[in-house]
Amino acid sequence: MTGRRAALLLCLAAAALAPRAPASAAPPGDGDGTWSVEDSEEVRSRLAEADRLLGRGLADRAVPLLQEILDRFPDHLVRDGSDPHRYDGARAHALRKIRSLTPEARGAYEAFAGPLAEEALERAARTRDAEALEEASARYVLAGAAGPRLLLLLADLRLGRGEPGRAVAPLRTLLREFPGTPAAGPATAARLARALARTADRDGLADLRKSLAPQAGAKVRAGEVETTLDAVIEAALAEAGPGARPADTPMLGGGPARRGLGLPAEPIGAPRWVENNGRFGWTRKDFEQASRETSVSQAMEYAEPVAAALVDGVLYYHWQSDLVARDLYTGREGWRLRVPPAPRADTARTHGALLACPA
Repeated sequence: MTGRRAALLLCLAAAALAPRAPASAAPPGDGDGTWSVEDSEEVRSRLAEADRLLGRGLADRAVPLLQEILDRFPDHLVRDGSDPHRYDGARAHALRKIRSLTPEARGAYEAFAGPLAEEALERAARTRDAEALEEASARYVLAGAAGPRLLLLLADLRLGRGEPGRAVAPLRTLLREFPGTPAAGPATAARLARALARTADRDGLADLRKSLAPQAGAKVRAGEVETTLDAVIEAALAEAGPGARPADTPMLGGGPARRGLGLPAEPIGAPRWVENNGRFGWTRKDFEQASRETSVSQAMEYAEPVAAALVDGVLYYHWQSDLVARDLYTGREGWRLRVPPAPRADTARTHGALLACPA
């Protein structure tokens, strides 16, 4: 794959991973189609009204508007007031707004959202529904005491199911959002170290050790034995294995031949989901040509979804003419992007195959 094709794919992947918002198509100009994104009127109006009410000291009427953004419009976009060319995710913007509230207004927010969070926690704990826990923790992470308990329950559920990669995010959120509290104590840091070890994330472990240097001597439990947090991280580094080479890139099924570092397989007992490949509609003539012509045989082989990238439990792979992001654990498709075909020269011979490598 050429550097130009790799750059194109990375740009497309970055665009697809950007927060979603209402898109408006502009009229084509000079034969070229153009498009733009708009900041969300639903979010903008609620933020403006919340600011107006907070300015009047009516926090109890303002905070439900902020929670409504988290509940209904978390993936919308908000225009940056200091730069009209930049946009912010509505969820991140609303959470920053809640963090910046005065103590009185923050108390009003927790009084409003706390009971909702407790109800969501009780329901998710009863059903052991990890997806419901993820949704609830995203909506109520700052809603009083239930927020950290939602995150901790989600992390423990993921770890108990043998899904350490999906336990990392809630554990990191606990440490980031609640420093100095029991929820973000040494036991949580030790959980994160063990999860990072099981995903062979040495860089993550190094960052964790650096950020927790003042707590290195804190006592934690390791089974029946009491040890230090630094000892837990040291053991996690040993479990994670040797460090990656400078050119290594984590990928599913990676190895030295692909200059990739293979991720360790997680024990799952049986396949969680299966999808049959619709293929590219190869004909008998295609297979006959493949038996005679190396270029056709290679094109058919390369059309397989190879060198998929695995990041935080999301599998990125090419499928026919699409770039697809799919939840590795549930099989649920997150998004699909149609990759435009590259210009075809007279000498080009891809035989209809898209040669793409998300990793």
